Amino acid sequence: MQTMECFQTEERLSITEAKKLLTQFDPFFISMAIRQKRYAPDRAQLTFLKICMQGIELTKRRDLTVFELENYQALVAENGYDDELRWLVEWLLATRCSRSDEHNTAYEHYKRAFELSKHRIGKESYLLVNEFASACAKNNKWRDFKQLTSWANYNAIPVRWHRGFDDSEEAIRMAFEIFKRT
Repeated sequence: MQTMECFQTEERLSITEAKKLLTQFDPFFISMAIRQKRYAPDRAQLTFLKICMQGIELTKRRDLTVFELENYQALVAENGYDDELRWLVEWLLATRCSRSDEHNTAYEHYKRAFELSKHRIGKESYLLVNEFASACAKNNKWRDFKQLTSWANYNAIPVRWHRGFDDSEEAIRMAFEIFKRT
């Protein structure tokens, strides 16, 4: 089994080593090990997915603390994902500010999070889009709200209080007013 473990490292297998493995293991077993090695995701991909999922879970937390937010920012930075996950860090900052009733600061973070994410996460941006729409309304940012709604409609991302309505200015204005009150 030690021979098989050595085979699973990143080093290339020489013909001599391959023949040696064939004397010790069944050819089917070796072919399965090669296939597993070839298609297994590398550690960097798994780390990225784990950090991303951890951030998304943090956005759902009602009691997000500054300590958790700082730890997550440090985790993103130390793994070198500042560029890829900056949108998620901004979203967490916005969420924290919004829950502390700092609506103006939350709006700025939501806007950055949206701009950084809009071509990265696709239809998964439903929550972010709706939270940003709410922040636009609470800060009376009609133009940003209108642009956001148009972008969301174009990308088939439903905006609460607007889905199912036409794209007329009146329908968008009505959704804007409802968001202001909620």
